[in-house]
Amino acid sequence: MSNLTQALELLDSAASESPSIPWLLDWAETIMGLRTLVVHPEGLHQRELEACGPAAFFRLWFSRDPLGAATFGYRLLKSGSANIGPLTISPGAQLLQRNYAALRTTANAVTTRLPGPEEWMLLSALRDSENILIPFHGDPDSPLDHAAGVTLPSTIMSWLEATNIYSMVTNHTDVAGATWESLQALNPSPIADVLLLMYSGFYVLYPTPSGAAAGADWLRWPNHYIQLISPVAVGASPGWMKLSLWTWGRNEVDKWTSQDKFISNYFGPIIAYI
Repeated sequence: MSNLTQALELLDSAASESPSIPWLLDWAETIMGLRTLVVHPEGLHQRELEACGPAAFFRLWFSRDPLGAATFGYRLLKSGSANIGPLTISPGAQLLQRNYAALRTTANAVTTRLPGPEEWMLLSALRDSENILIPFHGDPDSPLDHAAGVTLPSTIMSWLEATNIYSMVTNHTDVAGATWESLQALNPSPIADVLLLMYSGFYVLYPTPSGAAAGADWLRWPNHYIQLISPVAVGASPGWMKLSLWTWGRNEVDKWTSQDKFISNYFGPIIAYI
């Protein structure tokens, strides 16, 4: 029986339960959301939640170990606490008693700014559990969440290592920026997952090169994680590069962007080896 099949069986069985839970969340809706993540982990979307580090982590975990990730989500929803290997994730009482439905109504009044209940629970719980001084509110309108949502590369490494699905996790990020040569050397594969530390404003992708490639950006800082899905490639058009990546809830496959613009927003990789 596959890991994926077992994960679906776990959640299908859970859907028939109706326990009293510590969260102000709808049980059936959240379980169904976890089931969707098991089948389509690339659809995980943080929306405007300050939780790109947790989003990148769960994107990898649901892809590599759907049973482990689904079990974690199920236990977290049911008990308010769950383990990633040796790490105990215990969000604070303030987050547990956050009225998600009311928050969603306010945040999504004009456009969809808050993720689904399963994503909100997973991302907020992981981020809040790591914080000592500043609680994470899971609210895109909370000024404190901009500070509370910061995830260091070393923290992502600790989460990936705790899953016990990787033999080695390495950190090559550099706040001073990274080079084109180091980006070209990266090789995502069935035995290696690659996250890139970026500035969130990098996101300009095209289906084909068109005209002159954009120049480098300035005054950028590391504040977003994406998954590199394929090695980068250089095309015949000067200054353009092709790559496949995951970010903001979808895979972008064989897209083109400016080499200078991308590199100026790039701060190195975290590489996890199976």
